[in-house]
Amino acid sequence: MRGLCNINCEVTRDMEKGTTYLSQTHYAEEVLRTDNFWNAIPRLTPMQPNTHFNKDDCDKNPAPDFHRHIRGIVLAAEHVLCYLRGTWNQTILYSRDCHTNPNFLWGWVDTDWVGDTDTRRSHTRYILMMNGGPNSLKSRRQDNVSLSTSEAEFVSASLAGQEAIYLRETLTNLGFSQTTPERARAETGGADQWVLKRRELPGFAMVNEKKRLHPWDTQH
Repeated sequence: MRGLCNINCEVTRDMEKGTTYLSQTHYAEEVLRTDNFWNAIPRLTPMQPNTHFNKDDCDKNPAPDFHRHIRGIVLAAEHVLCYLRGTWNQTILYSRDCHTNPNFLWGWVDTDWVGDTDTRRSHTRYILMMNGGPNSLKSRRQDNVSLSTSEAEFVSASLAGQEAIYLRETLTNLGFSQTTPERARAETGGADQWVLKRRELPGFAMVNEKKRLHPWDTQH
């Protein structure tokens, strides 16, 4: 699977039920116990909500004391470990009896316009799902500055469409031809009609969502 970390990943398969579980339960527990965070109060997010960093946040005259210099890094790492404590036993499930069409791709696309305040570049995020679990995902800063939210959304849709086309070819070679366009759900609708009208991305359709939904939400 592209984009998924497989370090210390456990794979559990049930051939009769047609399910596959991916997890890092034992590894997460080992990290939490080693760093004395097993009894920590869980956090709901991997970092503080509404946190934004820029170059002005850097200390122009960092303290020579190493421990003082890394204090901010330590606090951020502690927050991540507290989040891990609340999610350490969660798994990814792939199933042939998933609620969506089996062996067919679908996904989510999101854009954070001008997410990087230093460069004024936007941020692309997408995840492509199949059989109930992620097949490919990406979260990265865009290469150029977008002058509008619609432009930033189109760039994100284009990147997701390129990945979808690549996966379609791969699945076809494996005997799982994609006979319908992938449906990518987006939070905003500026770029979706542009993509559909200009037909820039063959085999890729955008579905506008009026409200924010998590990628794992089962609403349609």
